[in-house]
Amino acid sequence: MGQRHILRPVQGLCLSTWCRNEDESPSAFFDRALRLGFGALAWDATLSPAFLAEAESELSARREDLRVLVVEGPCPAPRGRRAPRLATADKEERRAALKGLEDTLTLAARVAARVVVVKLGSLDVQTNWARLVRAFSRRSLDRSDVDALIAERARLAPLALDLARFGLDPLLHQAQEKGLSVALVNRARWFEIPADMELGVLLEDFRGAPLAPWHDPAAAHAREALGFGSAASLLAVHGKHARGAWLTDAVGLLGGLPWGRGEVDTGTVRSAISPDAILAIHVAPGVTDDELASSLTWGA
Repeated sequence: MGQRHILRPVQGLCLSTWCRNEDESPSAFFDRALRLGFGALAWDATLSPAFLAEAESELSARREDLRVLVVEGPCPAPRGRRAPRLATADKEERRAALKGLEDTLTLAARVAARVVVVKLGSLDVQTNWARLVRAFSRRSLDRSDVDALIAERARLAPLALDLARFGLDPLLHQAQEKGLSVALVNRARWFEIPADMELGVLLEDFRGAPLAPWHDPAAAHAREALGFGSAASLLAVHGKHARGAWLTDAVGLLGGLPWGRGEVDTGTVRSAISPDAILAIHVAPGVTDDELASSLTWGA
């Protein structure tokens, strides 16, 4: 049995429900969070309606000890292999994505969260992501192939921005009415939205709206490992404006590792993110209490 760890509290630090073990009930997960020293939670986008119903009931009984700061959308998790995209030319899919995120905003407001983290989606392009990953793993990834994809992605930037604007406009109106912030998370794959430069354009387009970046160090690391952009450059531009960050590490393209156990430059992330940002330990299921406690270097 692992040792009992009581972590030094860090302002704005929370534990993501993505860390929960298989079949771990809300009550058991909340007990675990409190035992580890967390007073706040981030609810991730894998939660089922049944889990959330029990979690809300449990939360109301523990309101003095635990609060929810972040909800990742769409929450509850939609049926199907993937969530509908908010940034898409398919009007029906965009409508479905908006409905899911409207439900997320309602949930977030009901539990007094501050931020809803949003993934916009991806472009409808012919791509062979699996082949790219295989080439990377075999160290046979050709720089010219990467450069060609970068050029193609730059050509598609106007379309990506238009799709993002169409999806975000109604969502931001609703977020403002509910007193919530929408945070756009950076993505790993070249065809996903937004690309690094597109994020800056969207923030300028919606200046004054409750829109901000959300930093995923593992995604930034994977993108850099493939040669599609610098994680440090992304942080330099957007780090201080980020509403928060997932504290999740990576080795190569493998993400979801305990913070400080991979290749992410945790010191650069720590120095680039605003002290007022919300930070969430966001590790793949199965992480142990010992791994969570020993990997917690933020503020050390």
